Amino acid sequence: MIRLLHCADALLDTPLSLPDLGKTDLRRAELRAVFSSLTLYVRKNGVRLVLIAGDLFHNSFLTPETLQLLQREFAACPACHFVIAPGSHDCYTPEGIYAMTRFPQNVHIFTSGQLACFRLDDIGADVWGFANTAPEMNGFQPLEGFRVRDRSRLNIFCGSCDITGEDSTAAVITKEQLARAGFDYAALGSRRNSDGIRRIGGTYFGYAGCLEGRSFTETGYKGAFCGDLSKKEDGTAAFTVRRLRFSRRHLECETVDLTGCRDLSAAAETIRQALAPKNYDSDAAMRLTLTGTVPAAMLLTEDALRPLLPPFFLFELCDCTARDHDLAWLEHDPTLRGAFYRELKPYLESDSENDRETAYLALRLGLQAMGHKD
Repeated sequence: MIRLLHCADALLDTPLSLPDLGKTDLRRAELRAVFSSLTLYVRKNGVRLVLIAGDLFHNSFLTPETLQLLQREFAACPACHFVIAPGSHDCYTPEGIYAMTRFPQNVHIFTSGQLACFRLDDIGADVWGFANTAPEMNGFQPLEGFRVRDRSRLNIFCGSCDITGEDSTAAVITKEQLARAGFDYAALGSRRNSDGIRRIGGTYFGYAGCLEGRSFTETGYKGAFCGDLSKKEDGTAAFTVRRLRFSRRHLECETVDLTGCRDLSAAAETIRQALAPKNYDSDAAMRLTLTGTVPAAMLLTEDALRPLLPPFFLFELCDCTARDHDLAWLEHDPTLRGAFYRELKPYLESDSENDRETAYLALRLGLQAMGHKD
């Protein structure tokens, strides 16, 4: 039996797609800290094999400091084998980072686009895999016609590839190929979100997802799989696995319908009630999409709503509301508000959609200002 950990798509030092540019340096540092947390777990929990299924970093953005951190963390786990299958962003090339860097002896990196094997006798495992040797592998099938030779050992596959048939630029394995190959476990990478561990034939397989979300397409807590893999008496695999959370933050997307809300306070209360069951904390980065029909004069902005909502780490607002354009109450308003409306009315009724949208925004801003609001 061996205890293994399967991770992928850490993409250390990659640019982040977040609304608050002032926090990008903090997020990059937190991402490096996540990898350190992973190796700390390895040392403290008897993990003998770490499978890194691609995109450990981004070739174009990796800093010398992060590369030194990787070397230190690998060296700090001498009892554990780290097997790396380069992906599309950290692809192996003769002049690339993997080729030009001296890693500790416990680090094993696939360097060929063809299927290869690391025979790890101290843990009784054969780890098969390949390297993405270019950002696009254009449907290359590393498992075509392959079967494992020695079924008495633990046979493991590690690779950054597509099993869904959705990515024509990636290396591809089919479920039929995976079932026929005879692996006990297949550690897959290239998908940022994990859909759990499944089984086909006698092979357990799954995508680990990324270690930390970097954009709002990577929602929820992120992490890795850790489990005990062994052979039963009949030669089939037994795999007891659990999902570990390593992410410091979690990105979330929520949609709230504001129909019926007549002012900002009512809108904020509706949002709070909709989010309350999720118990989001200050580690959440929130993209909030607002829908429904609201008064034309209601100004929904991040600055207006942020003080009225939970203290999210990051907050991004997408206003997709429709506007109730019943503005008859302003037609005969004798105050400055009415005069302002009547000045804008030709644009509010313009044949140009752009003019109408601009005029309604101007109306909302003007009415807010006249109401002594920011």
